[in-house]
Order: sequence, then C-alpha cells, then structure tokens
Amino acid sequence: MDSDLLHVLCALAAFGVPLALAWWIAGRDEKPASTPAVEGETDGSQERPRCYPLRSDL
Repeated sequence: MDSDLLHVLCALAAFGVPLALAWWIAGRDEKPASTPAVEGETDGSQERPRCYPLRSDL
C-alpha cells in the first residue's frame, strides 16, 4: 500500500497533528474561568485591553 495518497496522509499527520495540538494548548489559556467579582475590585480585562491599536507612524 505504497501510494501517493498514503504519503500525503502521513505528511498531514506528521505536521498537522502536532500543529493542531500546539494551537489547542495555546488557546486554552485565553478563556479565563469565570469567577464572581469581589465588591470593589475591577475586572482585570478592563484594566488592560486585549488588542492594542497600531502605531500610526509605522
């Protein structure tokens, strides 16, 4: 069973699976667990914006 299709599937498995696993691991920490806010404290996501605007002088 030495065909071009088998080579393509092996190449996809060799590169696609580790890449998908790394992407999944990196994306797990982006969603913080929802914890009830203590009265008088601000949410951490409001203090620091997630995306920063691009510099206009670039």
